[in-house]
Amino acid sequence: IKSTKIKFLISNLFKFSQSKIIRRFDGLLVVNTIMLNKYSYLNKNTNLIANYSVPKKNFKVKSINNRINIIYSGSITIARGFENMLNLMRFLPDNYHLNIAGKADNTIYKLLNKKDNNKITFHGYLNEKELNLLYKKSHIGLILFNNIAQYYMSYSLKLFEYMDNGLMILMPDFGQWNEFNATYDVGKNVNPKDSKKIASIIKNLDTNILMKYGEKNYSILCQHFNWKTESEKLIRIYKSLMLD
Repeated sequence: IKSTKIKFLISNLFKFSQSKIIRRFDGLLVVNTIMLNKYSYLNKNTNLIANYSVPKKNFKVKSINNRINIIYSGSITIARGFENMLNLMRFLPDNYHLNIAGKADNTIYKLLNKKDNNKITFHGYLNEKELNLLYKKSHIGLILFNNIAQYYMSYSLKLFEYMDNGLMILMPDFGQWNEFNATYDVGKNVNPKDSKKIASIIKNLDTNILMKYGEKNYSILCQHFNWKTESEKLIRIYKSLMLD
C-alpha cells in the first residue's frame, strides 16, 4: 500500500512539474499527433516534427519466388510482440521464413530456444549495411505490439522503415494503427495475439498483392512521410524563435 501511494505521489508530482516547465518553453517539438494534442494546451508553440525516413534512392520492386520472407527489425521484447511472432510461425508453411533483427536480453533467448526454429532466424543486432541486405530479400514487415504503454501510437520509425524498403505491413488493430491504415492502406490491421488468423491472412496474400503493396508503400512514404519536408519545417521553427 505504501509503495502504491509513493508511486501515485511521484506520478502526480511529475505531471505537475512537467506542466509548469512546458509552459515556460519558447517552443515544444513532439513526434506524433497524440502528443501534439496532449501538449498544445500547455504551450501554444507546440509543433509536430515526425520521425520520418529519408527515402532510399533507386527503389526497385522485388521479385518473389517460392519463399516469402517476413521481417521484424528493432528492439525485441515481450511487449513488442516477440511471443506473438513466434506463435505466428507455428501456423505458416515451411516456405515462410521469419527474420528477426535487433537487440534482445536473456529472457528472449530462452523463449527462442523453446520454439521450433526451423522457420525463424534470429540475427541479433545488425549494422546498417547488414540490415539493408536483409530488407532487400524481405516481403512482409511485422508490427505485432501488445496493447500496452505507448504502443497504441502508429507514428513509429519502424513503420516508415518498412515502407521505405517496399514491404507490405501487418500492424495492430488498436489505437492509431487503425486510423493510419484506413487513411493510407499500407497493409492489414490484425489482432497481434490471434496467430492463426494472421497466418490465414498471410497465406492469402499472393505475390502480385505483395509486389503492389511494396511499390505503393514506398510511393506513399516519398509523398507524405519524407524527412526533407520535416527538416524544412524544423528550420523554419528555429528561425522564427531566433527572430522573436
